[in-house]
Amino acid sequence: MQIDPRAIRRHAHYSWAFACEREMKEEEWERILWAADELGVGIVTFSRSHVWGDYTTHLRAKAAPARSIIRRAFLDDAGLPTDLCRQR
Repeated sequence: MQIDPRAIRRHAHYSWAFACEREMKEEEWERILWAADELGVGIVTFSRSHVWGDYTTHLRAKAAPARSIIRRAFLDDAGLPTDLCRQR
C-alpha cells in the first residue's frame, strides 16, 4: 500500500467548541474568548443549529504540534507503516 505522508500530517490536531448563542455578561464572553485563544480552541456559535448560515466563527482553531511518538502510535493503531513518521 502506497500512502502519501502529507495525508497524515493533519489528522486530529485541532479543537473546536460549538455552542448555542445566549445572553451573557460581556466579561464572561471575554473570559471565554481569552481561554479559548490561550488553548488554541476554535469557537463557533449559532442560534439555530439546523441553519448553516446561522453559524458564527469567533476564533479559528490553532493546530497543536504533532509529536512523532503520537503520530507513530496513530499509524501503528491504524495498521499503517510507521516509517512514514519523520523525526521531530
